[in-house]
Amino acid sequence: ESEIQSTGNARSNAEITSNTGFLFRFAVAGGTADLNLSFEADPSLYVEINQLLFTNGSAQANMNASFSLTLDATGEQITWSPQGTAANDCVVDAGLAGVICVEKMVGGDGADLNRNLAVSSNPQSANYSRVAGWSAFGLNVNGLTEGNWTLAFNAVTSSSVRTVPEPSILALLGLAIAGMGVV
Repeated sequence: ESEIQSTGNARSNAEITSNTGFLFRFAVAGGTADLNLSFEADPSLYVEINQLLFTNGSAQANMNASFSLTLDATGEQITWSPQGTAANDCVVDAGLAGVICVEKMVGGDGADLNRNLAVSSNPQSANYSRVAGWSAFGLNVNGLTEGNWTLAFNAVTSSSVRTVPEPSILALLGLAIAGMGVV
C-alpha cells in the first residue's frame, strides 16, 4: 500500500497468489464405470480503485480452476473448467480423446470458477459474486474403460495492485540519474 496525505509521490506494487492442486488416482476393473463429481463453491471477486490522489495504475483479481481426467495407459484426456450449477453439470462420455467438457447454460445461472476482473480508472470498481452464495458444480463422465485413471485439479487465485508514477516524476528521476553520471 502507498498512501500520500498531502503532496508528494508514492509507488506500490503488490500481488497475492494462491495455488491449490490435487491428484486422485483410481482404477476401473471388470467392465466400465461412471465418475460423478460434485462440489459447492462460493466464487467471489472484487476490485476497486478509490483514492483521491490516484492518477495511473490498475487493480486486478483473478480465479481460474480446471479438472483433467486422464487414462494413464493412452493419455486419453477430458478437461473441464467449472461453470454452472448442478442443473448444468458437465456430462460427457469417456473414450473420446481430447474432449473439453462445456456445460449447457440452462437458465443462465452465471456461476463461474474462471473469472478475471480489472479496473484502471479512478474511482472504479468491479464485482463478481453469486448473490445466493454457494453454487453447485458437477462433472459426470460415463463409460470409463478399464485401466488406471488420474483426476487432477488445479486452481489459481490472484489479486494485484499497480500504481505508476507521473511522467514528471520519471523526468526528475532521469535528471537525477544523469546528474549522478556527470559527477
